[in-house]
Amino acid sequence: MYPSTNKPTRQICLVLIIASLALSTLRAEDVGERWGTEEREREYYPIVSIPLPKDTVIEAGAFAVLPDQRVAVGTRHGEIFLIDGVDAPKPNPSFHRFASGLDEIFGLTWQDNVFRVTQSCELTRVSDASGDGVADRFETISDAWGYANYHEYAFGSKLDADGNQFVALGLSASYYSHALNRGFIMKVD
Repeated sequence: MYPSTNKPTRQICLVLIIASLALSTLRAEDVGERWGTEEREREYYPIVSIPLPKDTVIEAGAFAVLPDQRVAVGTRHGEIFLIDGVDAPKPNPSFHRFASGLDEIFGLTWQDNVFRVTQSCELTRVSDASGDGVADRFETISDAWGYANYHEYAFGSKLDADGNQFVALGLSASYYSHALNRGFIMKVD
């Protein structure tokens, strides 16, 4: 991982992005007022609306904060967006699509200028070899599990202290799968 100079700010920023992007496809409803929890919630999780670009759908599934404080968002539609400017008092962020063509990103971590992306079918190393700001190298780290149904998601962890990553492999049909290793957690080093 990378050293942090302002960990609380980064954590608050990540909470804000998760809250705004995850709910962006819904017409957000302030349920805190209805449930009577609004003031208590504000003590712990300040919520700031982050405007999305027009005609952009982001169904966020994974997040990573980069060393330069940009936030990477992996989407269900297989894209990675890099977002700059989310930590301003009144955010007016810029969005850059770094990668596309992946499959349901539910794990995203950054190591040595490369993303490690957990998608349904594999753990993939994604990088920009040409330096133009767009991913152009996609390398399989591991595809040691099967994939038989579109609901068989894979959820990836951040790296542990030894550089290992864990991938939880979901089942789609009542404790049974036609694919290899579904229902297990795999350690990838």
